[in-house]
This record gives sequence, C-alpha cells and structure tokens, in this order.
Amino acid sequence: VGRARECAIRLDDGTVSSKHAQIVYRSGSYRVEDLESTNGTFVGEYKISHSLAEQDHLQHAQLKDRSIVGIG
Repeated sequence: VGRARECAIRLDDGTVSSKHAQIVYRSGSYRVEDLESTNGTFVGEYKISHSLAEQDHLQHAQLKDRSIVGIG
C-alpha cells in the first residue's frame, strides 16, 4: 500500500508514503505491517510500527473481519 506505481494498492495522497504498509497472509490470518511510513499506519485506534524500538506501538496487527485500517 502506498503512492509508488509498483504498489498493488495505490493511494494518490500526500499523507501516504511511497511504500507505506503491506498486508500479508501468515499462519492462517492476514496482518498489516507498517513499512516505516512517515505518518503511521493504524488498525482501529492502535498505531502499528515496524520499528521494535517504539515499545508503545504494535509491530503488526492481525486483521479481522471489518477491521478498519488507517493510512497516514
């Protein structure tokens, strides 16, 4: 997910990084992972972060039916 042409889900918005986040399928479920975006990725009210240094944020979030993902 991002502004770059090679992204499968392309968002033409200045608050979205060129390669903002990715949605992956692992161990029987879908997860969203932030790709060190400038403005962050949210699932519901929780900010996720690819950086392990940010201990108050999730590294990834498992997506459930009707999960709301915020980009930027």
